[in-house]
Amino acid sequence: GVVMAKLADVKLKKIERDTQIAMRIAILRDRVHWLLAFYGTMLLVNAIRVKKLGIVDKRLAIGSFEPMPLTYFPYVATPFLFAYQADFAYGSKAERLNMETQNILKNERHWFNEPMLLPQYLEGPYKKVMEERNAKLAELGHPPEEDWAKFSTDVTAEDLLNRSSPISRLLHSCLI
Repeated sequence: GVVMAKLADVKLKKIERDTQIAMRIAILRDRVHWLLAFYGTMLLVNAIRVKKLGIVDKRLAIGSFEPMPLTYFPYVATPFLFAYQADFAYGSKAERLNMETQNILKNERHWFNEPMLLPQYLEGPYKKVMEERNAKLAELGHPPEEDWAKFSTDVTAEDLLNRSSPISRLLHSCLI
């Protein structure tokens, strides 16, 4: 009864949390793509301006490179900002974000989409719920559900180091 309902609530909260974090990552990836396009366009426009039009201000030049004057920024930035918003309003941005979110949840390994740690006293009820659910899924011809919880921390220091950022691993190897 109560324990089974609590397990269902915990699972639902985990799914909710995982989806929210994956959506945040998908949104940030989308922004990075737009920013890369923006700065790439800025560099291209500046290269064309300098090479084709011969517009060079010797006071601003850094070697053969001259940065674009700040007064040009609104003429390049405004269309990108408009296109970014229009893509969400009229384009397929929402669908692409959803697909990227699902890809993150299903195909990428992150801390949040790993099984979560639950207290030991819930292990028995959890296993019972999973056995019942997987039996029903097998009757319907579906594959069994993956475990979404674990009950002990089998994480070693080496596991943590392997999952840390490359810079952390480099610094760790230099310091030890």
